[in-house]
Amino acid sequence: MRLNLLENEKVILVLRRYGLTYFWHGLLIFILIVVPFFFMFWLFSHDWWGITLFSAALALALLLLVRTMYFWHRNAFVITNKKVIDIYQVGSLEKTVTEVHLDKIHNVSYKIKGVCPTIFRYGKIKIQTIGGETDLEFDRVKNPAKAQATISAVLQNWQQKENNSDIGLVKAKNG
Repeated sequence: MRLNLLENEKVILVLRRYGLTYFWHGLLIFILIVVPFFFMFWLFSHDWWGITLFSAALALALLLLVRTMYFWHRNAFVITNKKVIDIYQVGSLEKTVTEVHLDKIHNVSYKIKGVCPTIFRYGKIKIQTIGGETDLEFDRVKNPAKAQATISAVLQNWQQKENNSDIGLVKAKNG
């Protein structure tokens, strides 16, 4: 994942989808690997079609594993000291990147809804922008309260630096 960062810009936090939310993908991959080995001797005794079925199940499991890992790695929510970047990989040939500078952020909130999200502490981060034209959402984030606090701290730190630089400009003009 390559980012176009500005001068003196540092990555503070990278959020990805919580790995536990891929449970059904993992279960399907596990089944596609275990079942062929369970029936391996029976499949191999049925000549070429048994070997083909065995190989096809393992190839499909490997393909699903690679696909799941690819999309997990490519979808990210990146917080820097100057902006928030939402990288959303839809398919292997389609990607949407949305950047919102910190001065355009109005509100940062999180939401945990449901039994599994409450038990396993994952939820949605929502960043509302001034004017509401580009609201950012990132779903299934582990510990969204901590992520929201980090984003709010980065935003507050940035606002303090901006206020200090504005005071310095006023003093320089008056001084």
